[in-house]
Parts: sequence; structure tokens; C-alpha cells
Amino acid sequence: MFKKNFAISVILGVLSIISSCNKKGDTGPAGPSYTGAISGHVSLYDQYGTKVITNYGGVALAHDGGTSMYTDNTGYFIFGQLSTGDYNIAAKGNGYAATKANSFQFLSDT
Repeated sequence: MFKKNFAISVILGVLSIISSCNKKGDTGPAGPSYTGAISGHVSLYDQYGTKVITNYGGVALAHDGGTSMYTDNTGYFIFGQLSTGDYNIAAKGNGYAATKANSFQFLSDT
């Protein structure tokens, strides 16, 4: 029953951009809290690892801050009005296994 359970690869561009912002070592005192957005595109892969190039619309996304939404027909999404911090984003598409991307760091100007 491994039909399409090999799944949603969430937010490849966002993952590479945001994960590259990790600070190492002493981060010093806490700074001000900023607001902004996390946006990107969802990529879908079939059970063989081949990228699917259609039907990106309607992938359900949610982050641990409580906001949920669906991607548009191109797979684009945007979570707006987020405060700085770490976020976990979960995705579930019709006929695809659920996927969770952990520890996206949202920092000002990143």
C-alpha cells in the first residue's frame, strides 16, 4: 500500500533560505520582536521520487502557531503576520502522505 505515500516535499526554497539563517554560538540578549511572513512553493513527488508537475492547488498547510491555509494552483503559500521565532509547518495533499518541516526560524529581514 505504498501507492502515493511517499510524499509532499514541503517548501524546498523556504527550507534552504530559512535554515541557512541559523545562528551558531552565543546569540546574546533577546532583541525586539518583528512581524513578517513565511512564503514559498510546495513541491509534490510521487512514490518513485519523480516530481509531479500538476495539481499543486489545495495542499493543506498549517503551522504550530495555529494558522492553516491551502496552496494556490501553482503551489504558492504565504503565512503572514508572524512574529519572530521558530515554526513547524505541516502539509497534507489529497492522495499524498503528510509531511512536517520542523524548526523554521523566522528572523527579521530573512
